[in-house]
Amino acid sequence: MSMTRMLGATALTALLSLSASGAASAAPPPPPTPHFQFGIQLGNGDGYDPGPGDSCLSDREIYVGLRAQGYRHIQLVDDSGDTSTFDAVRKNRLYELEVDSCSGDILSRTRIYHY
Repeated sequence: MSMTRMLGATALTALLSLSASGAASAAPPPPPTPHFQFGIQLGNGDGYDPGPGDSCLSDREIYVGLRAQGYRHIQLVDDSGDTSTFDAVRKNRLYELEVDSCSGDILSRTRIYHY
């Protein structure tokens, strides 16, 4: 074997042994740490927001909106599609509320003087 080939074979052997020892000594990656996340969203503050592309609100969503405005003891009286009628108490006064079923806006508020 010639001297050039012998030096080339030695260099190749050294290179291969270095790369093999480097791969064997590399530590395995650490295991992934667990990640936990928890959250609660209670709305945007006014109790209802249909948002773009959503259809009309449910009676429950309207109820939540009325609660956010300070009404208590809310009872659904009539649901005629476009509007819903609720009886509700605010500041110890009983009201009949006509509410737009899509926007949740109160269209009319009539005070009821007897229970």
